[in-house]
Amino acid sequence: MKKLKNIGLRYGSFDSVQARRSADIEVDSFLCQMIGTLDSLLFEINDRFRLGIPIDRVEMV
Repeated sequence: MKKLKNIGLRYGSFDSVQARRSADIEVDSFLCQMIGTLDSLLFEINDRFRLGIPIDRVEMV
């Protein structure tokens, strides 16, 4: 959450196209990191509990 607040503070005004584009890139990066973290957690749960779910089937629905 702190990362999102920092993005808001850094680009306080989104009047310019460059500010919107830069903020959009940072938000996309943040969301990709969160998705990657969630994927890693799902793989770890699958492995730790020996669920035997094939890796290509481990996903959020």
